[in-house]
Amino acid sequence: MVDSIRRCALCAAARDNGIYALIGFSEKVGGSRYMAQALIGPDGRLLYTRRKLKPTHVERSVNRPNKTPEWPRRSSVNTG
Repeated sequence: MVDSIRRCALCAAARDNGIYALIGFSEKVGGSRYMAQALIGPDGRLLYTRRKLKPTHVERSVNRPNKTPEWPRRSSVNTG
């Protein structure tokens, strides 16, 4: 999703309307699947993405736990 045609379309829609877009999606990296989010700015640029650090009980029973460390990212957003 991060480098996909769908994301390009969402970036263009955010830019054309001058809005922020916060999207959630499932992402497969290697043999693991993650729930992830991305924030797109009103200029259409991808501001940041993040992956869920700790899976739920059901996710742990289906997938292996996240082995990749996640560092929090902060973004300052002007909401009006």
